[in-house]
Formats: sequence, C-alpha cells, structure tokens
Amino acid sequence: MEWKCVRPLQEENLLDTVEKACAIEYPPFYRETVRLYNAGIPVRRKLEIAGVGAFSFGRLISANPGDNPNIFQTAGWMEECEPQVDLIPFAMDNYGGLFCFRYIGGEPCGILLWDQDSGENYYVAETLEELLDMLR
Repeated sequence: MEWKCVRPLQEENLLDTVEKACAIEYPPFYRETVRLYNAGIPVRRKLEIAGVGAFSFGRLISANPGDNPNIFQTAGWMEECEPQVDLIPFAMDNYGGLFCFRYIGGEPCGILLWDQDSGENYYVAETLEELLDMLR
C-alpha cells in the first residue's frame, strides 16, 4: 500500500507509553504500520461500511507527542466522550470521526468508527489489515 505525508517517529518506544497508560497492547501490525507510516495518508482512501455508507480514511494519528493531533490527545478525548467503552483511536476520517481499536479486558476486539457528530460507533473491520484491504 502506498502512503503520503508520512512523519518519522521521534522515538521507537512512543507506543509503549500509550499502552501502559491505557492498559492495552497494540496489535503488532499496527505497531509496524506506525513505525513505517506514522501520521501517513493512504493513497487509497474510500471506504464502504456495510449498512452505514461511504466514508473516507483520512490519516493515521501521529504517535509523536508534539504533533497535533497525536495518539496521546485522542486517547484522552475518547476517555472524556466514551468513558464506558475501551476505544483507542489510531486514525481519523476526513470529518473528525475516529477509527478506534476496541478493547475488552485489554484484548483487541475489532475496529470501530466513532462518529463525533452522532456519538455513534460503527463496526468497520476485525483487524487493521482487513480495514486497509477495504480501502479503494
């Protein structure tokens, strides 16, 4: 997959900090994707979510603390907006929605799109690999 606007990671262990703070473990494929394409925008971006409609994958949220937005900020936003659900944002759509890993008991359980306008969560895919394969 081709990516543009990639920002190099400032430090390799930045994801570890979020994992410890949120008591989760990122999927290995996500860790590798961020290592290679931090804050990147995939060239293929169109996404059809079954039963919901068309969306656009915006970009990976940066793991660099000085970037805006970054995964440290967005994890805090979700805690404020959805404190009862373990959603850890990792990417944005073009309209402010957040693609999130859903965790149950610290284990990843699929990817949801959190729509900031409605506050609704939409199931997108089971894994990041599956989500990226859906992009057209």
